Amino acid sequence: MRTASWPAGETALGTFVKLPTPEVIEVLALTGLDFLVIDNEHAAINPQTVSTMIGVARACGIAPFVRVPGHEPRDVQVFLDAGAAAWCFRTWTTPGRPGTRSRPAASRPWAHAA
Repeated sequence: MRTASWPAGETALGTFVKLPTPEVIEVLALTGLDFLVIDNEHAAINPQTVSTMIGVARACGIAPFVRVPGHEPRDVQVFLDAGAAAWCFRTWTTPGRPGTRSRPAASRPWAHAA
């Protein structure tokens, strides 16, 4: 995956994917992006398709991130098991629960999306 430059402080370029088809991952791979965020919160993509999209992204050398639909372990684990490089949480809207910052599973990075 194209993550070697990230520790050096270089800018990584990515985009959100909301189309539920693995073929769009292959097309985006040709653009030279470093990562993709597969949006499982706002897009109608089932977990099986997300798993396939993660595999295609890895095969194409792009880091697959997944924007998860909730904050529970069950919302994250299935995508980590499928090989997601990181995940993005939405911002909490419940009183007393500010913007999300959660401990990553194992050594995988995490992201925060508004």
